[in-house]
Amino acid sequence: MGTYAVAQDPFQPRTIFSGTRDGLWKSADGGKTWKKLSPQIVKSIAMSPTEPGKLFLATQDSGILKSTDGGETVVPALDGFADHRMNQVAAGSQ
Repeated sequence: MGTYAVAQDPFQPRTIFSGTRDGLWKSADGGKTWKKLSPQIVKSIAMSPTEPGKLFLATQDSGILKSTDGGETVVPALDGFADHRMNQVAAGSQ
């Protein structure tokens, strides 16, 4: 599958995200089962330290994506970066 990133939800410790060549995957049970959330190649995942469910994804061909619902839906985070290759993203407190 080619895994590029793994991130644990800071608000729900049993929730894990995996960024792969096959898309974004989520496990709500500590890695026992997985659900595919998006098809984009995800190179890096950053979780908001202050907002539950908010995450940012650095993707190979779709720029930076964000989610405010724990990855269930993702949308472009930055205008003008829609077709850029991104390798890393980080979240900080505001």
